[in-house]
Amino acid sequence: MFSLGSVQLIAQNYIKYNRLVELTNFAFAGSDASECDILIDLNSVLLPLYNTYDMSLDKSEWEIASTIINMIAHYRSFYWSNYKVRTRFYFIYSDNLGQYNKMYFPSYNEKFAVKTTSKQFIYNHIKKNLNIVSLIASYINDVCYFESNFDVSTMMTYVMNEKLKSQQFIPNIIITKDMVLGQLVGLESMFQQNVTIFRPKKLNGEDLSYPITIGNLYESLFYHYKVQFNKDKKLEAPELYSFLLACSKCPERDMKSILNITSVYNTLYELTTHNIIYSGYNTDIMNIIQCFDEKSKMSLLKSNAISRFKAIDAVYQYSILNNNPERLAFKGFMNLYDPSGLHNIADKYFKECPLYLERM
Repeated sequence: MFSLGSVQLIAQNYIKYNRLVELTNFAFAGSDASECDILIDLNSVLLPLYNTYDMSLDKSEWEIASTIINMIAHYRSFYWSNYKVRTRFYFIYSDNLGQYNKMYFPSYNEKFAVKTTSKQFIYNHIKKNLNIVSLIASYINDVCYFESNFDVSTMMTYVMNEKLKSQQFIPNIIITKDMVLGQLVGLESMFQQNVTIFRPKKLNGEDLSYPITIGNLYESLFYHYKVQFNKDKKLEAPELYSFLLACSKCPERDMKSILNITSVYNTLYELTTHNIIYSGYNTDIMNIIQCFDEKSKMSLLKSNAISRFKAIDAVYQYSILNNNPERLAFKGFMNLYDPSGLHNIADKYFKECPLYLERM
């Protein structure tokens, strides 16, 4: 396997403009929104650095930070020049190794924990760069940086709920390759705001990035897992997405398969179609499990599907965060207006890998 520098790896999350037009027109057809929030999952962005990253190929020790920060210029200039839409940015980072996830599922995301331990020098280098991203973000208008011990999905649920509390019904675009975050798309009726994932995908120089919306949520999950999807069975219950993951598999968090994903999906389809279970967000997981056939039910109970659900479900984890002191540390948009200070920081750290400040 050949190695790459951080720019090539992180730039995979820069969706090309011609493809971005197609994704935006599909996901927001008929929208007259003048603002859009873009939430960037930095764990997803940085994960490839633990596999094929060669630090010696970087021109500067701050190239990770500059390539992340320049994502603002890439997306902000696109939406303003093409749609006259103003953008706000949330950079959200977590190791996705939260104690409250592990409390219910001890091996939660354990492969990533092994990577950070075996490649501690890369982990430390990334964290050093993220400190600079955090610093720079406070000086750029409508940009904030969150770092948390909670899962990224929980943090994004926090963002959506804070917006709901303040009646900010601004559409959201999430940039991520992590299918766990699909549950946020499924919860858009709860958030009372549009939530769409733009899933970056590049192959042989071609941009194959695709949108994940409430209309193609389950189909996208099956596509991602390379499982055939039956379009004749359309599960009209996007809020059950996290239950589907917990009862089948979620390799993104090292949850091995209990039941075949198609089997769980088909059962949920039958149960909701015949109004046997509630099709909205459901906290009574045991009630749903009791409706499965006896063999499947025993497999789910033996494999602690309820605990798996509590570990992976963003709403359940948000209820823990909401009563946790860590929530008080999230500062949101700082918007420190200090052009000279910003340029001084840029000159200090980014001479060899410049920031496109004029486009931010």
